[in-house]
Amino acid sequence: MQNTPLLVAQDLSAATSISLNVAIPVYASLGIPVVTMPTTLLSTQTGAFGQPETLNLDQWIDGALNHWRQSDIQFSGMAIGYVGSEALVAKLDHYLENNPVSFVVIDPVMGDHGTLYDGFNQSYVEQIRQLSHRADVLTPNWTEAQLLVGDNPSSEATEQRISEVLNRLTEQTKPHTLIVITGLHLANSSDVWWQDGHHLRGQEQSPLVAHHFDGTGDLFAAILTGLLILDWQPEVAVRKTVELMQIAIKETVSTNRGFHHGMVLKQLIAALAQL
Repeated sequence: MQNTPLLVAQDLSAATSISLNVAIPVYASLGIPVVTMPTTLLSTQTGAFGQPETLNLDQWIDGALNHWRQSDIQFSGMAIGYVGSEALVAKLDHYLENNPVSFVVIDPVMGDHGTLYDGFNQSYVEQIRQLSHRADVLTPNWTEAQLLVGDNPSSEATEQRISEVLNRLTEQTKPHTLIVITGLHLANSSDVWWQDGHHLRGQEQSPLVAHHFDGTGDLFAAILTGLLILDWQPEVAVRKTVELMQIAIKETVSTNRGFHHGMVLKQLIAALAQL
């Protein structure tokens, strides 16, 4: 049983099953305690529902970090997802510089389908790129992977192009960073490619589903992070994460609810609890 909590920093989207709303139950089902750091509070996610009501939590985060420090609350690692502002990205980078954490997972949430999310620009990309240098595990989707290496993103992918981007990401991260690129559509499959430094590379395939699911990247990162914390080997952890994602995707499809509302987790949580 994991006793020291994982610090989880990402947005809290009140009305949708994404981000912290999926991360917390995943970690709980795996027996991993967490301390949550909401990076911003949103009435909904930033797409599909118009302009969400937002609450800037920078002042709260400053106070929380100080309180945790005074209370001697230690962290087993840190998992960072959607941040939302350049100032907060810089603050997290500064925190990691001055408070070394042994295990850092960064899901560099900033775009998909070849475009940046609304409200982000190249300056934000550069801040995320700088932060990603601290990652022990980096989980971009295909758009984000291209942005991290400074390329204009395209939704199209080829094996040669994926290999090139993986190698470039490896060069600009720590020597043994596990890089996992999601959201790769090749032929009739949805692929995940990964590389563990310069030493090991692999890919996992799953059936291509004719829907876009909001929150899949958040869910993937949480499952993978949990398995790695539980000492699963990277290759096995990536493969199992892809397998478990299919449980959630199939259940979400079966409910016929709007895909912008995020993922359905009932069957997934039951499966995680059995690991």
